[in-house]
Amino acid sequence: DDFSHVARDHWDMGADFIMAPALSGTVSVNSDGSGDYATFADLFTALTTDGIEGNVNVEVAAGSYGPATLSGAIPGADETSQVHIYSVGGDVIVDGGWDAYALGFTGTSWVHLEGLDLVMDAFNEFSNGALYIGGSTNMDISHCRIHQSGFVGMLVSESQNIRIWNNFIYDTAAANISLAMCGADANIEIWNNSLYYNNPNFGGFFGPPAQCLALTESSANVHNNIFFKDVLDQGDGGPWDSSKG
Repeated sequence: DDFSHVARDHWDMGADFIMAPALSGTVSVNSDGSGDYATFADLFTALTTDGIEGNVNVEVAAGSYGPATLSGAIPGADETSQVHIYSVGGDVIVDGGWDAYALGFTGTSWVHLEGLDLVMDAFNEFSNGALYIGGSTNMDISHCRIHQSGFVGMLVSESQNIRIWNNFIYDTAAANISLAMCGADANIEIWNNSLYYNNPNFGGFFGPPAQCLALTESSANVHNNIFFKDVLDQGDGGPWDSSKG
């Protein structure tokens, strides 16, 4: 009996170290608690803690969600194993409120966001954007609606191999999309977006004139977009061809 008691205690201790299996196939996020995860924060924790095996599709149910940040690499993610996060069944609204951003990705790779509605408090001048991508690679942002951001709609900083396409970005304070410190060979593609700078309340308040697209020591391949205002190159990132705008 004494031996059984000791063995049982050691078994209980070991159980604390059992790792959850890597995410695979299709998982779901639903704010009503009926999915695999109730919040983006829960999903991001699982991705960085458990990793992935093969491509992972994340179906996000219609509803309102709070802000979240995915920090660091996703174990197992590579060119053949990626994470695709997309909306199903209606509007997915991620409201950053007065946080730094609605969704943030730092040091992350191989993630595709599709069909999300990202908003911020319109007067939050301390935000980094409704969507922040920093120090990341190989990410796709498509078919999203990004608006009511107190600073920029989307801020991409020190990142490479980013593809931004078929998004609608409007009602921002300083820029719809801002690329900062990405370099001249960042391989950033921006196409088929509708970028509307239509918020007269903020024009120039933060220093440089507000723009649809601002590049600071960054370059991008920009083509087939609709600009309601204009583009500003604030640094030495390299030329862009306005004829492809």
